[in-house]
Amino acid sequence: MSQDRAPLVAALASHLAVSPARLHLPAHKGGRWVDPEFGQLFQARPWALDLTELPGLDDLHSPSGPIAEAQQLAAQAFGAEETLFLVNGSTAGLLALILAAVGPGDVLVLARNCHRAAFGGLVLSGATPAFFPAEVDPLLGLPVAVEPARLEQALAAHPGARAALIVSPTYQGFASDLDALAAACHRRDIPLLVDEAHGPHFRFHPDFPRSAMAAGADAAVQSLHKAGGSLTGSALLHLQGPRLDRDRVRLMARLVQTTSPSYPLLASLDAARRRLATRGREDLGRAATLAQSARKAIQDLGLTCPGGDYAGRGVVGHDPTRLLVNVAGRAGNGYWAEAHLRQAGVQVEYADPANFLALVSPADDPAWLAALVTAMASLPSGEDGGFSALSALLWGTLPPMALPPAQAVRLAPSWAPLAESAGRICAELVCPYPPGIPVLLPGEVVPPGFPEALATLAALGCRFPGSDLLGRGLAVL
Repeated sequence: MSQDRAPLVAALASHLAVSPARLHLPAHKGGRWVDPEFGQLFQARPWALDLTELPGLDDLHSPSGPIAEAQQLAAQAFGAEETLFLVNGSTAGLLALILAAVGPGDVLVLARNCHRAAFGGLVLSGATPAFFPAEVDPLLGLPVAVEPARLEQALAAHPGARAALIVSPTYQGFASDLDALAAACHRRDIPLLVDEAHGPHFRFHPDFPRSAMAAGADAAVQSLHKAGGSLTGSALLHLQGPRLDRDRVRLMARLVQTTSPSYPLLASLDAARRRLATRGREDLGRAATLAQSARKAIQDLGLTCPGGDYAGRGVVGHDPTRLLVNVAGRAGNGYWAEAHLRQAGVQVEYADPANFLALVSPADDPAWLAALVTAMASLPSGEDGGFSALSALLWGTLPPMALPPAQAVRLAPSWAPLAESAGRICAELVCPYPPGIPVLLPGEVVPPGFPEALATLAALGCRFPGSDLLGRGLAVL
C-alpha cells in the first residue's frame, strides 16, 4: 500500500462531490442550520479554533470560566439543575451515569432496547443487569416505547435495584410516558436515567414530546448534534434532584472523556444552545411543517409513515421531524429502498429490514423532501419477506442470562457455526447498527430461532459491527 494515499480524505471528497440530499445526521446539515456567530467563525478559521486549555479558555475537567458559564446557560435552557458538556458523545454520558449509579454486583434495571453504550457501562461497572422488555411494533419490527407497567414489574422483582435506565425517544422518534416512569422509580427512591440522545430539541417547541427533565427524570443524556445543530460527537448530560451523587457523576465524566477536549465541539454546544433558546420555536416549527407535508405525501402513496397519530404500545408522543417509512410489501426490504433512494440522489439516515428513516431539520431544503417523495413513488411493489417478524423476534425476546456481561467478556471464547449456536452462551455483542440495539449480549443464552433470523438478516444486508456471523460464526463460551 502506498503511503501517498489518504483513503478517508478521498472518500470524504468523493461524497461531497456528489452532494446528495441530506436527510440524515447531523442536524446542522453541512452548516445550513447554525448559530450565525459560530458559523462565521468556524467557516473562516476552522484550524485556528483547534486550541488547548489556554488562559481565558477554561478547562472542561475543572471549569471556572467560559465553559462553566456555558454549562450554566445550558442547564437553564434545558430545564436542568446542572449540565455537563460532553465531547465523547452520548456514550460518555451514559457510561458516566451508569458508573456513578451502580458498582460491582449492584442491579441496574434497564429496558431491553437500550443502546449498546449501556452494555459498555455494564462491563465497566461490574453491575448486574435486570432487563425488561420494550414494546415492539409487529408491523415495523422495532421497539417503540417502554410501558410503565413493565418497569413497575421489573422494579418489584428486583427490590434492591440501584437505578433504572430507559431510552426515550427512540431513534425513530417514539416517546414513552416519562412522567409515569419517573414516578415508578421515585416511589422506590431510585433515580431514573434517560438516554434522550435523539430528543435534545423537545423542550423548545410545544408540538414535540415532553422532555426528560420536564417529566422529572433524575438524569438525561442528549446528543445535541443529532437534532440540535452542534458538531458530531458533542453531547449534554443533564442532572436534577438528590438521588444521584453529583460529585461522583462529575468524577466518572472526567474518567470517560478525553483530557484533550475539542474546543470546536465545546463551542458548538454553546452555540447550538443559544440558537435553540432564542430561535428554537421558529426553527423547529419550520422543520415540523416540512416533515408533515412530506409525511402526508408519503402516506398518499399508500406507505406507512407513522406520526402523531400513532397510538398504543406505550407511545405517548412522536417527534414530527422523524420520517420512518415502512416498505414491507412495496420494496421488499429497507436496505433495497435505501439504495434506490441513494441512486435517486437522496441519502436517508438508515435502513433496517423493513423500514428506512429520513431525518428532517430546520436546515432542510424543501427540494430534498420533494426528491424523497418522487423517488419513493417509483419504488416497485414486491413480496413481503416477513422481515418485520424476524426483527420483532430478535428485539421482542429476552434471552436467558447465564453470566453477567462483565464476567462473560473476561472469558476466552470459541467459535461455533451460527446454525449450531442455539443453546450456547454468547460471548460477543451482536448488535445491528443502526439502530444500535443489541439482540445478544455476552453471557446470554442464544434462544431457539435466533440463528436462523440472524443469518437471514445478515444475508439481506443488515450490518453487525464486530461480528462475522456468516463467516467465522458466533463467539460462544
